[in-house]
Amino acid sequence: MKLLTFTPKLVGYEAPDLASCIYDEITLLSSHFDELYVVTDEYSREAWLPSNVKVIEVPSRGLRKLIEKPRVVKNVSGEVDHIYLRTQSIDEVMATLKASKSMDVVVTVPGTWVFLEKGLKTWLLRRLYEKLLNKAKAVVVYGESMLNDVKRVFSKFRGEGKIQVVKNSINLDRYVYNEEAGSRFREKLSLKEDDVMILSIGVLRPLKGFHILLRGFIKIAEEHPRAHLVVAGPQPDEGYKREVEALASSSTVRDRVHVVGPIPNREVPVALSAAKINGLFALTPLAGEGVPRALLEAMAMGLPCIATDVGSVRDYVKHGETGLIAKASIEDVASKLLSLLEDEEDRKTMGERAKAWVQKNCDMKRNMEKIASIIKS
Repeated sequence: MKLLTFTPKLVGYEAPDLASCIYDEITLLSSHFDELYVVTDEYSREAWLPSNVKVIEVPSRGLRKLIEKPRVVKNVSGEVDHIYLRTQSIDEVMATLKASKSMDVVVTVPGTWVFLEKGLKTWLLRRLYEKLLNKAKAVVVYGESMLNDVKRVFSKFRGEGKIQVVKNSINLDRYVYNEEAGSRFREKLSLKEDDVMILSIGVLRPLKGFHILLRGFIKIAEEHPRAHLVVAGPQPDEGYKREVEALASSSTVRDRVHVVGPIPNREVPVALSAAKINGLFALTPLAGEGVPRALLEAMAMGLPCIATDVGSVRDYVKHGETGLIAKASIEDVASKLLSLLEDEEDRKTMGERAKAWVQKNCDMKRNMEKIASIIKS
């Protein structure tokens, strides 16, 4: 049986974004099929791939991609049995929608934030994606709570009966605590051993809510002079980046706010290890999330987590047990930060429970097997 899927980049663990996680999915998913075709905009030959993975690179940009992607998929349609789509760019959605006339399609909805932006392109993408969801054989979401987001964004979606819940997952083998590497990461930021590191990883854009986290931190930082906020991730929105940096630099605790920018995915376990030495993880998106991978990565490392109640986060972070659920407000985020900063034992206990929960529920090897089963059914 042969499968086709998409990824924007196929570059192993060098990418500082979700592409590295999709790389893990592809390598594991390939073991369940005779051949796996991967259509991508960018391919690094340094990225190891199983022998049954065939890469089709489509390096075109802009409007040309809207022509090239469907053409490429059409050319291999006679060789492929199924299409699996878990990305949401308009060229991939168009290509999959056209191919759905002759092939079974399974779609994973990783989140809805991309459909919340304004503009004609977003409107068109939302309409095409909604049509695809209705035509797909199965639609996968990361948790029951995501159904409300899907129904709210796609008002004409009529496929509730084909919804399948499969937990978002990570390659657990990669998230192993490394105290030595974590200590070096802290040293680069001039963090001492007794400094408490509040780490947040994600794409720096308004819907990720970093301004809420930063204001919440500023509100309580005077009470906790050993606390430092470290924000890591790609920065595609220059205006928002300047807003966050201006907010940090104008505060009285600017020396304890570190906006470090993008880090390669291979370095994420190092950053998490640095927080694990003495700290916690916080993520405060405002809307549109499914379940952030960074949250699962932090939980897998045994970090106590604070997260806002969006998407299916509530299905993963059990409030008061594996972490804390916060409202997307400065006051509540500040309150939750205080709660964990003031109780080191609670941080440790929550982190241990979070790690055990993720190991049981979010193992990518097991969950890719579930996805493969849905595709083949």
